[in-house]
Amino acid sequence: MGSHPSNDFTALWAQHDLGEVVVSAKEVHDRVLELGRQITVDYAKNPPLLVCVLKGAINFMSDLMRAIELPVESISWRSPHTARRPRRAGSCAS
Repeated sequence: MGSHPSNDFTALWAQHDLGEVVVSAKEVHDRVLELGRQITVDYAKNPPLLVCVLKGAINFMSDLMRAIELPVESISWRSPHTARRPRRAGSCAS
């Protein structure tokens, strides 16, 4: 899941005092790798199609996709009820 300069996976913007950490970033990172290994084994003969539904879930799904050692496909679904900002010419953002 990319290189990080230290074992502290906490984003720089989140290193101020937010309260007690329930699950460390390293624990989440390690669990995503474990899930990726298990999916690789379970779906070796039929690679999965990953569907990202929630707006913030794309970060998790991209990490999971990198942890799966299979040729996976993915799609991201956006609710038709989500307000869309107008696109500028040449912009990829929606």
